[in-house]
Amino acid sequence: MLKIIGPAMKSGLPPERRDVLIADLRNNDPRFLRRHTRSYLEYLDRHGSLARRLCDSGARAWVVFGEHDDVGLTDDERAVLEECPGATLVTIPDTGHFALNQKPAQIAEIVLGALSGTSRG
Repeated sequence: MLKIIGPAMKSGLPPERRDVLIADLRNNDPRFLRRHTRSYLEYLDRHGSLARRLCDSGARAWVVFGEHDDVGLTDDERAVLEECPGATLVTIPDTGHFALNQKPAQIAEIVLGALSGTSRG
């Protein structure tokens, strides 16, 4: 897993932080990563799409992802979340899956907006 993640992440991380972040990722125990990745994938298989469950929960949620993220919403999930009164969908322009590392100031604004009750997405 670690052999794949590092090279796959290179294009999604800011060049000035790339080496440090990948080096830090390599500090993880491969057994831990395998076990928890497997558990996470089993969880997703067991529950399927979480969009309807999130909406039905009544919880306020911001669903944030990068414009060029390889992990995204299906059309059905997007439709559910767009109709959900408690969900705010936010797409971060010019980012991929690692929007937090690519645009930390914009992510901080979204978090601040969520905490203060104002939409900054």
